Amino acid sequence: GVPTREAVPFGRLAVLLPRLDRVTSDLHYSTREMPAPGVKGELPDNSDYYKDGPSTYVADEYATPLDPKTGARSAFAPGVFPTEMACYFDYHFKGKTANESCYRVNPLLLQHLLNDDPSLQVLDCEGRNLNDFELYPVMRALKDNTVVTDINLSRNKMDLAGLELAEILKTNTTVKKLNLNNNDMHARSVTAMAEMISCNSSITELNLSCNFVRDEAAYIAESLLMNSTLRTLHLDNCQIADEAAKSLISALDKSSIKEFRGFNNTCIQKVNRQALRGWKPAKETGGGT
Repeated sequence: GVPTREAVPFGRLAVLLPRLDRVTSDLHYSTREMPAPGVKGELPDNSDYYKDGPSTYVADEYATPLDPKTGARSAFAPGVFPTEMACYFDYHFKGKTANESCYRVNPLLLQHLLNDDPSLQVLDCEGRNLNDFELYPVMRALKDNTVVTDINLSRNKMDLAGLELAEILKTNTTVKKLNLNNNDMHARSVTAMAEMISCNSSITELNLSCNFVRDEAAYIAESLLMNSTLRTLHLDNCQIADEAAKSLISALDKSSIKEFRGFNNTCIQKVNRQALRGWKPAKETGGGT
């Protein structure tokens, strides 16, 4: 039958997610679950076609076929991506199964995250254009993962899913690198990331460039004073104005940061623009107070 759904309270949001107990290790899972083109059938677990309850869909005759060599569809889809990530995403052309051409998360990714698959140390979702709905199950599967050390979610459409990610990373001790460059993160998710920085003790590199950081840079500044492990921070093109920039610059001088980028922000005062663009640690050997 159609997989059931339930409200799952998690972090600050209660997100409707499909049960994951039907996920298998078969790379052909998504294709096997889908009916033949033009035939009505039940929804696969990774579909977003649930509305108010169980429903059906019609398979898209223009969906990308499986690559016989890799068992994945990405070889037929636009973009250049790491080969090792090909099996974790399906590409759907605009048609009966998608309102627009898009990538969707394959349940295999959720299974490998849930099971701490040793081959998945780098979670690279760059450039898949995934929105919050697609990313919520990924965040849930990542919650207790102890294998992933590098998360790259750059060039997607993440905003509120960042709340879930921040909550997870508060206590995670294995992730070292976090790239959230070029998403759609606004005040709430940026503030959550600032709170995460104040709690996390493992991340050494963080890229928040090309997000709507704005005045919330002041919260990031406060969090830097409570963090002793972060070494690299990128905040290019984040619409940071003068007052927040001053707070950030002051905090950087007292922090553990060794490399900082802050190009193309919105400071009016030249001294603040120059400070963000050209900041260097006062001492080559140390951070903190």
